Amino acid sequence: MTGPVFPADFVWGAATSAYQIEGAVDEDGRGGSIWDRFCTVPGAVRAGDTGAVACDFYHRFPEDIALIRELGLDAFRFSISWPRVLPEGRGRIEPRGLDFYDRLVDALLEAGIRSEGATDGGFPAAGTSNDAVTERPYDSVIWEIPLPRPPRLRVSRQLPGNRPPA
Repeated sequence: MTGPVFPADFVWGAATSAYQIEGAVDEDGRGGSIWDRFCTVPGAVRAGDTGAVACDFYHRFPEDIALIRELGLDAFRFSISWPRVLPEGRGRIEPRGLDFYDRLVDALLEAGIRSEGATDGGFPAAGTSNDAVTERPYDSVIWEIPLPRPPRLRVSRQLPGNRPPA
């Protein structure tokens, strides 16, 4: 039995969500997110787990990039933690947050891994705008602005207060 045949230009990659991997929620000026808030609701998350440490990607991304390279992957899709960039949800930009993503993109480029940034990660509790990051001169990043769930589903899941932010 033979497996599927992929085209020669097929891109193998990994994808992540900022809140699920970054950790460092109280470092370098990061503000609170809808996920930080949700994880404090008693019984909302099994065992009371949070993204406070997660995989500690914020500190360990060079090791993770080495693993991506070792696996032979060609692309890495990451999401922006908006509370890291816009701690109050709008207005003041936190330069240390943008610096983190600069270092990440540089390390991916150095490793020969295509970087794909998504602007859907961990919205601040106050709301946000994509402009702070997408206007930055990341000419090597392929930007995507996904709509992961229809707006009606996003609202209906959050109304009872016992569902994760969508």
